[in-house]
Amino acid sequence: MVSAALILSPLGASPLEFGPGTILIYENRAGEESNQFVLRIARFHPDIVLERESLSHQGTIHLFQAAVEGAGKLTIAGLFDPGSEIESRDQMTKWLSRKTYEALRRGGELRMALNNSPMRVSMTGEGVTELILDHETIAVPVIHLKDNRRGVWTFHASESNPVLIAYENPYYRESLKQVFTNRPDSLRWIRRVPPVR
Repeated sequence: MVSAALILSPLGASPLEFGPGTILIYENRAGEESNQFVLRIARFHPDIVLERESLSHQGTIHLFQAAVEGAGKLTIAGLFDPGSEIESRDQMTKWLSRKTYEALRRGGELRMALNNSPMRVSMTGEGVTELILDHETIAVPVIHLKDNRRGVWTFHASESNPVLIAYENPYYRESLKQVFTNRPDSLRWIRRVPPVR
């Protein structure tokens, strides 16, 4: 049995620093069924290029700079069509745009779209949650959100990396379980990273 050390970080710190070779492992649960899916980052900023893989689907996603900076749309699964190469100029997945993150941190209610349907979301607080980073349990600063569809969200409290930590509604739950950094040989399908867009 391997013991994992708990690394505490101040609330304002950003222990989750992603770059090429970062791997994110999410678990999703709908009813009694549970599945994992993996995201492998090829480039992280100014745009985001990644591979995605589950037991039944795989493909690539390119989130353009315009989306990373200012998208007011978020999708849970809309950019995950089987076997496809997806490009997005105006929609994010797994991350908030910088503009959305900043607006939520300022307070108040924000109107945006979830899976192309209108949604109102507001920040309910800040905190710390644990996840596994490179085989060690760490404390990650987070913000908590709620929406008008009975959804509860947790994102990394970082303007440069507001990645989804957890999402839950009465029928579905998704959470980031593990992160591995500096794995340059992790990509499986992207042989040449596309130009920054």
